[in-house]
Amino acid sequence: RKYRNRFLVYTGAQVSVDPPSSTTDTFNKIGHTLKAANGKPIHIYGKRLIMLDSAVRKEFYLGFTVSTVPLAVLGIDCSLHFDILVDSVTCA
Repeated sequence: RKYRNRFLVYTGAQVSVDPPSSTTDTFNKIGHTLKAANGKPIHIYGKRLIMLDSAVRKEFYLGFTVSTVPLAVLGIDCSLHFDILVDSVTCA
């Protein structure tokens, strides 16, 4: 599916996560959890393939972990998968 929201780019996150889109996404909780920076568990509900449309008119497809987060996060897995360098000095 095409995603028109913004993402938090957080290189401290090992995986990219996406919040559930509806109550049906949270119906089947998987037994595994992620751990937040504050040590609290983050429940996982599955995977979702999202097309990311970049400013360079190239479409990227990335698998996101559906979990109990307030907003979508692009983790370091995205940078490694697409060989993208995150430049924290010259931000747009």
